[in-house]
Amino acid sequence: MKILQRSLLSALLFSAVFASVPTIPSLPAIAQTRQVQPLSITRMGIGQIKLGSKGVQVQRILGKPQQARTEQTNCCGTLYHWKYPELEVRFEDFDSTGDLKQFSVYQISTKSTKYATFDGIRVGDRRSKVLQVYRNARVTQEQDGLYYTNDEYASGLVFKFKNDRVVEIITNTLLN
Repeated sequence: MKILQRSLLSALLFSAVFASVPTIPSLPAIAQTRQVQPLSITRMGIGQIKLGSKGVQVQRILGKPQQARTEQTNCCGTLYHWKYPELEVRFEDFDSTGDLKQFSVYQISTKSTKYATFDGIRVGDRRSKVLQVYRNARVTQEQDGLYYTNDEYASGLVFKFKNDRVVEIITNTLLN
């Protein structure tokens, strides 16, 4: 009797889990059968800037920011928001040292065609191109965006869309 109850419970749980999983009709059928992996943290960057880059590296590549803002937090030390004409870079200075060598990039975003991801995706590219380039990466797909994540590093790469075209690219990682 207990075996039958366990089997019924297992069947109910199995069907409840799969009934709640949304299907993604716009993904090509072949992508749904491929072995997908979390997106590698090494692929999460825009332009020449990657997550975890230091402030001195960003300044060497992009120069001084057009605008800079500082924010003190209780959880994460000092946060720095640097705006360039077509790119925004955010840093965490966990120990609030104020030393560019200690700043660590936790978010990069762009709405410009000037900058591409490390895999060559730019604002203006079609959703189908993004899906093809990242075809082996685990994705959550919504009408307005594609969300690629790496849970091990609590990081993600996000593509926002309007009329099936990329309008914004964001990559970020959780703060310490």
